[in-house]
Amino acid sequence: MAKRNYTSDYELEHSVDSRGNLKTSARYTGGMYGFEDPVRAKSARRRLLAADLLAWVLALAAMYPVSVSMRTLYVSLPFAFSLLPLALMTETVILMQSREGFTHRQADRINSRFPFSSLVLFLMSAFSSAGAVLRIVISGTFPGNGDLVFMTGALGTVVCAGYSFSLRERIRCGKCPDQEPMQNKHE
Repeated sequence: MAKRNYTSDYELEHSVDSRGNLKTSARYTGGMYGFEDPVRAKSARRRLLAADLLAWVLALAAMYPVSVSMRTLYVSLPFAFSLLPLALMTETVILMQSREGFTHRQADRINSRFPFSSLVLFLMSAFSSAGAVLRIVISGTFPGNGDLVFMTGALGTVVCAGYSFSLRERIRCGKCPDQEPMQNKHE
């Protein structure tokens, strides 16, 4: 079901099926949206997919080994919760890979959700990395192998999130005046 913001983009269609029952379906009648600069967006989409996959690998690798950092609450909680913005960012990147034309709702997701989720991922991973460094400085001991793997993965996630955030203007969507709305497309 469409949210209230997007209800004007849909029109209800009523039809009678073979049994005589009234069937109601929503048809998208809003305009189509596309990338404002398709050439720059094409290369940015591939880079974002690579950065997103690398961020997942680094985040999961950082959490895998047993380390004192992951047992420290102010280090592990922000890093564990950073997987939510990473998942939202992944959903948007996959949406961008699938096609060129977008509905109003999908374009808003790309324009607003992607920059927000990459910024939150950057901040939470950076806070977790700073917490790991602070824990090492306060304890005064040399970090173990698990701590080094965690810090490498967390800092790599920070870099991937920052890079993704820097590409947000290349994937900006705008309304396409020349395209017709999609017919019989249910969302």
